[in-house]
Amino acid sequence: MKAKQIEYEMDDDEFQDYLDDLYGEIDVCGEKYYAGFVWRKIDPVSFRLAKMDYEDDEDKWACGVCNKEYDTEREAESCCKDAS
Repeated sequence: MKAKQIEYEMDDDEFQDYLDDLYGEIDVCGEKYYAGFVWRKIDPVSFRLAKMDYEDDEDKWACGVCNKEYDTEREAESCCKDAS
């Protein structure tokens, strides 16, 4: 039976909010800004690459029979193997 990969996706605003929650405010020349906002503005390419890495880490696998989700392909492949 074949497991199927479930790709996790989020938009740039969601990733910025995640970073803002994770790192909070930072000081830039005496002014307070949220970390995700700053990173997105000063280095958008690096920001998007980090978002892609985060999405890849959050991908899941689903059993090809019952669609139960797992963290690894091996777990998904083993799910309904005994039921066949």
